[in-house]
Order: sequence, then structure tokens, then C-alpha cells
Amino acid sequence: FFFPRAMRTAAQNNAAARPVSRSRTSVRTRAQSAATAPEPPSTAPSAKLEQLKSTLAEDLTHLFDDQGIDAGLYESDVVFMDPITKYDNIQGYLFNIQMLRRVFTPEFTLHTVEQTGEWELTTRWTMQMKIALSPFRFLGWDPEICFTGVSIMGVNPETMKFNRHEDKWDSIADNSYFSLEGLRDLLSQVLAPYATPDLEGPKYRVLKRMAGYEVRAYDKFLVAETGMGGSDPAAGRGFNELARYIFGGNSNSTSMAMTTPVFSRVSGSEPEARMQFVIGSKVGSDVSELPSPTDAGVQLSEEPEAILAAVKFSGIPGEEEVRTREAELRAQLTRDGLTAKEGYALARYNEPTTPPWSRRNEILIAVEALALDP
Repeated sequence: FFFPRAMRTAAQNNAAARPVSRSRTSVRTRAQSAATAPEPPSTAPSAKLEQLKSTLAEDLTHLFDDQGIDAGLYESDVVFMDPITKYDNIQGYLFNIQMLRRVFTPEFTLHTVEQTGEWELTTRWTMQMKIALSPFRFLGWDPEICFTGVSIMGVNPETMKFNRHEDKWDSIADNSYFSLEGLRDLLSQVLAPYATPDLEGPKYRVLKRMAGYEVRAYDKFLVAETGMGGSDPAAGRGFNELARYIFGGNSNSTSMAMTTPVFSRVSGSEPEARMQFVIGSKVGSDVSELPSPTDAGVQLSEEPEAILAAVKFSGIPGEEEVRTREAELRAQLTRDGLTAKEGYALARYNEPTTPPWSRRNEILIAVEALALDP
């Protein structure tokens, strides 16, 4: 900078008059203080994200209800992307949520929220839905659509708002936008022919839906069961005995509501398959509350909570097809690193008058506990 000469001379004289030793001491003291003074505390990303995790978990409980999510948690230009949908602002993101609410009947289950990057959270979830106004519901055809996967959510460290939301589905390999594999996966569920009767059955939650099967967590339920006289799970022997029990062939002459499905279980240690009817929850919640069978060949028992892998198929299953599908499911579980237990069950959901192409059948195999990691 340019100073007038008189001012520059005065400044030099003042500098010469100041004690040099004091100046050096002050500089040294300030330097030492700066070196030894503690730095102001800083909050690590993990600590900041911990609170955001809790906030997000609570907010997602409102994803499809009238309250809705808190738009203030997201940047105005947040990028939302899944295999078949993409938006680059919060308005598009909110529109997508409302579209799902009106076209379908979505049910969202959040399993976990974890920190997976310095400024990144990942949620694991299940979303199940049906078409809200299905024109074929009166025919018993009401497609069930299910996706499981993760949402990778980037966080802006300056605002602590989400600036990226990317969904990845477990059921497909190509999760990029626009994924033809993802579109085929959606259409295959919408067009699935399975007719599921509107009857009570065991309660379960889908934990993971893979390309060829689902992994479900079943609650415990009560059954009436009897031997099938052989190892063929597709045979019909035992049905009449169980039907007599639920229609009044019991100690109270109680007539019970029909349920679904009918199970045929093959144990790894028992040579004989066993047929099971599910007992409705209104009859009792414990075996001791159920009326006793009048047929000595019918027993009552409780199926415990279990993690089961299930594969669906239509038609009228025969013994050879059942065993083939069981072997194929075991091979898929091994491929995906899941440990399958011995035995399996055939589940048949429909009455005999249902056309073969719309019948819902399943093979179920118990697996070891499933880790729901991001």
C-alpha cells in the first residue's frame, strides 16, 4: 500500500521507540498459547447422523399415511431414483409418493437404518401393495406386489438434509435407471394369475423378495393335522378327516371358519407326510383352548415362529413337480448363501373348483435366521 511520507516516517519512529524484547516476548507467548490452546470441539459425522437416523426412522412411519413425510428433511433439488422412476426435486419425490397411494394400497415396513458412509444413511425395507381399484377382484384375482431392498440416502453436511435417495431392489441385478429388468419384475407381479382366497391364514412378513423366491417371518399358528398314509405331499388323503374336525367333529361340536392354505409337510426324519389345516384365531390362541377331535387320527399342535423361504407356482401339483421345485428352491438358497433346514411343506390355497392356471401353490423351506444388513 502507498502511505504519505510523513505518516510513514512517524510509523517508523514509533516502531523504533517500542521495546523490542517485550514485542518478541508477546509474539512468543501468543505463539505458545496458540500451540497449547485446545481446539474448539467438532462434531463427528457419525454423531450428527445418529440423530438424523432416529428422525428418519420416525418420519418413514408416515410415508403413506395422511400426515406424510417431512419435506423439510430433504433438499429442494433432492435426486430420487429407483430402477423405473427418477425425479430431481422434492416436488417430484412427493408426487411419486402420492401416486403410489392412489393407484395402489402400499404398506411400508422399515427394518433397519444404518450409517454406511461418512455422509450417508441406508435403510432396509419391505413394501407390499395391491392395485387400489382392481377390476378383477370380484373374480378372486387380486395381484400382490412386493419389493424389498435398500434406500441409499446421501446427506448434505452443511444443511444436514438429504440430497440423494437411491432405491435398489433385491429381486433384480440391474438397478440402474431405466432398468428393463425392473420393469419386467413389476409387470410379472401385476400380471401374475394367482387367486388368493379372502380367508384367514398364518400371519407373516416378507423380509426379502429375491428373483425366484421370498423369505418370510411367520408368526406362530395353530393347526389340526393328520397323517397322509405315505410320503407324497401332493396326495389328498387326510383332507376329509380334517374337514370333519373343523365342521363339527369335535368335543364341542363347534363349526369353524375355513382357512387357507392347506399344508402338507414332509419331515426330514418322518417317512410319512402330514396334512395340516390352520385353525382360525377366533377359535383359540392356544392348543389347550381348542375343542378335542373326535377322530383319534387327528392331532392338534402349534407351529412355532419360523423364517421360511417360499416359491409360488400355479397348476395342480403332482409329486414329481413338488420334489423338483423343492430341489430348485434349495439350490437357490445355497447360491444366495442361506442355510436351509431339513424338510419342507407344500401349501395349497384354493378350493378344487379354482381353474388350475390361477391356483396359488407354494413350496416352503425353513432357513436359519436371516441377517437384514443394508
